[in-house]
Amino acid sequence: MITLPKYHFVIALAFVGLLVTSTAHAYFMTVNDLIPLIQEYEKAEAKHEGTDYGAAQTFRAYVQGVYDATESDYSTPKNFNSRQLCAVVAKYFKENPKEWNQPAADVVRKALRQAFPKR
Repeated sequence: MITLPKYHFVIALAFVGLLVTSTAHAYFMTVNDLIPLIQEYEKAEAKHEGTDYGAAQTFRAYVQGVYDATESDYSTPKNFNSRQLCAVVAKYFKENPKEWNQPAADVVRKALRQAFPKR
């Protein structure tokens, strides 16, 4: 058994207490994190020179990933494609700046539920 001096134990206990009481977030990205990616996505759609296609694709992949994970939550049209998916989400983000500090995945789902409510 390892024995620690008494003050080491108290410091370790205080550190564990801080970890337990600190705020934990169950998300990695907010809408704010996606805004620059959306701007590049829109530039790519318009075929602007100087577009960061990597950033544009990152936005597209993020939105598609959220959609794929939650597809059963929506009633999308039969011939629905990823361009439409990203356009719906980008439009919702631009029209709702008050939600930019929210978890991105939650707001993507909200945009899709609004556009394609489950029947």
